[in-house]
Amino acid sequence: MATAAAGWASRPLFGGAISCDIPSAWKDVSDIRQVPDHQECWQEIDGSLLVVEILEKQEVGDAEASKFFFQDLAESNGSTDVTFTAIPLTLSSPPRESRICAGLGFQKIAMGRDVDIAGNRREQEIKWVRIDLVVFRLASVETDLLVTVSTPIANPNEPSSEGPNLSEGAQRIANSLRVQDWGLFG
Repeated sequence: MATAAAGWASRPLFGGAISCDIPSAWKDVSDIRQVPDHQECWQEIDGSLLVVEILEKQEVGDAEASKFFFQDLAESNGSTDVTFTAIPLTLSSPPRESRICAGLGFQKIAMGRDVDIAGNRREQEIKWVRIDLVVFRLASVETDLLVTVSTPIANPNEPSSEGPNLSEGAQRIANSLRVQDWGLFG
């Protein structure tokens, strides 16, 4: 994620009901294509992607929540080659009554389409993607607020500057997340 020299800006999400810091150079994906109402998506030119999702609270324990959502994402991506580690995360001022679950994982996924616009078969490019994942478990409103930062990488076995921790960018996004209007959750 190219954020070291980039500036940051507090961005309103879900009509201003939630806000968080996002790198200034990142673009709102909804300006380019349709995004489901329960998601906010922001993308950087290098392919890094932030997705904030409002989900119905899942019947899974807090200790398993980050792995549960990572596995669900892997299934959605059609990825069977995955690694995941749950990691502790402490935020300076998380949303009230929330439990925070986090993890770091890697998925090998196909990028692009099987066929081009003319219907010709194309070879899909297979890439490794690093996924920083934070789940805000909001029990009082029966909601899991899922934050994922996905970054294409060359090789998951190469040591990263963050080590086995969330990236600095993902930590900043999670630490700055604020619920401005709890009415968003019903």
